This record gives sequence, structure tokens and C-alpha cells, in this order.
Amino acid sequence: MPKKNYTETDMVEAALFTAARPVTPSEVAKASRLELEEVKASLEELEEDYTSRNGALEVCRIGPKWAMKTREGLEEEVIWLASAEIPEKLLQTVALIAYHQPILQSKLVEMIGTKVYEDIKDLRSLGLVRAKPKSHSLELTVTNLFLEKFGIKARNRDELREMLAARMEQAD
Repeated sequence: MPKKNYTETDMVEAALFTAARPVTPSEVAKASRLELEEVKASLEELEEDYTSRNGALEVCRIGPKWAMKTREGLEEEVIWLASAEIPEKLLQTVALIAYHQPILQSKLVEMIGTKVYEDIKDLRSLGLVRAKPKSHSLELTVTNLFLEKFGIKARNRDELREMLAARMEQAD
């Protein structure tokens, strides 16, 4: 079969799909060996193209990064596939941290018990939770990696809480 001549936009689309996580235009440029300006133009073209398709996928900005992800509203149907990277036993703990952040570890222990200590250790090693000493406990917040993994585009804590509350209601 003859080899197809792929466009810059095809290469950028393939890079987004393959990355399976939000990436910066610079990362795409490096991976695809394209000029940064070509990558930026292709990302915007892809964003418009996927928006006009109104299909199951979208290309969107998440902060300074870009991602190909499941369109909002559909992720609840397939999130169990994506969460396989995060052990199920940790999902309740990280969801509570995200919803109540900043939250003291001692408060979390009151809510769900001493399993929190091991969960926090695991979540920190996965890069999903940040902890800083506060009083005689640790103050916990989720990291940008958590937001990226779940495709959350919240700009502030209140918006994050609203999004998580809506997702929890849908899960019930």
C-alpha cells in the first residue's frame, strides 16, 4: 500500500491522541518535528474541526496545554476505563480531597477512617495530591495532574466543587 502524505494537522492530531494526556504545543512540536507556529495553528484548526463535528471527542485547551478528550457529558459513561490507572480504592479519597480542598488530613481521617494515611501516601506518589504541613496535620489539595487526568477545566475551587457535585449526583 502506498504511504500517504500526512499534513501537519494530521501529525498534531496523532500526537494528541497518542499522548493520552494534556500536552503543551512545545511538546507536540518536539515530538512531531514541526515548527511551534505550525503546531499552534494546527491545534486551533483541530479545535474548530472537532467542535463543528459535535461528536464524542473534542480537542480543547486545559490551561496552557491541549488535549483530545471525551466530550463533556459522555465521560461519565466511560470514566471507569480511564480510572483504571488510579486504583479504585483511592478514588473515594481523592474525590473527597478534590471536593473539600484544602482539607486537613486529620479531618479526612474523621470522615473515612485511618485508611487515609496509606491512601495519601499512594496518591502523593502518583502525583495526584499535594500535602503541606499545617498545625499537627497535613493540608491536602489535588494537583494539576489530577485535573488533567479527569479532564477537569475548573478555573477555581468553587467551580471545581460544582463540577464534582454534579458528577456525584449523576453517579447516584
